[in-house]
Amino acid sequence: MSIDTFQMILNQMSTAIDLYPSNSLWIKAIPAVISVFNELIMFCDAREVEERLSDLEAKVEELEISNDQFIDSVNSLSYHDKYAFRNFLKSYCLETLPEVTDAMIYALIDFATDQKSGIQEEVCEILKQFNSIDIKCMKRIKSIVNNEEITKKRRNEAAKIVEGQKSKRWKDNVLYIPGKTVIWDDFVEYKGEETDETENATEWIPNVCDLMFGSFVNDEKEEAVLSQSSRSLIKLQNLGVLIIFNQMLLGDSPMFNIQKFTLTNYGLKILEYLK
Repeated sequence: MSIDTFQMILNQMSTAIDLYPSNSLWIKAIPAVISVFNELIMFCDAREVEERLSDLEAKVEELEISNDQFIDSVNSLSYHDKYAFRNFLKSYCLETLPEVTDAMIYALIDFATDQKSGIQEEVCEILKQFNSIDIKCMKRIKSIVNNEEITKKRRNEAAKIVEGQKSKRWKDNVLYIPGKTVIWDDFVEYKGEETDETENATEWIPNVCDLMFGSFVNDEKEEAVLSQSSRSLIKLQNLGVLIIFNQMLLGDSPMFNIQKFTLTNYGLKILEYLK
């Protein structure tokens, strides 16, 4: 890079900083925050960066964390954690999709203020890779694990299977953890419909393969392409958010026959951030 080019960049940065003073938000009194802001406004709209920081600042205040407390928490982070926080803040300001920002804000605040848990860094790393479909999928999961009627029904079913297998030598996996486990039939809100020879219509639950290739409608008869939700579940497993349990069927690939899945500690923490 030539000296003239470098000087031009410095001039542009100086102009940007003058237009958006560092005292416009109290959160920018934090060295790690102002350094990210100064870096990003060279390459993107400074007003959008300020809006993201303003949302973070508002959430800190909403959680009744004092300005000084939050500033002290960030400044007292370890050498490693300061770099991690700065990287996640940079990603939040520049790359995080609008649907993911609320969850990322909670994760950033937890990262700075809650030193008791050791998974905040991994949760922030996971959320960096989320898209809108992943958030929608997690919200769907949250609505199911918090549904008392569904939980009671599935817990009773699991208890009956366990009781019926007591005298058997070989037992099936009937893992069901209330608040963490989701049965595939509960997760799929779109149903298939077919007509038999007597013209009677019957509903059936599509598997992953059906969803990837087929076209289905929900209760409001809205048609949807459903490959995203199946892809998202596999992605969430790869990210360590959940663990999928497949059903083995002859002549079919197990990955196309999800029986249930259970949230990990990372998944449970992310559910807390989905308000």
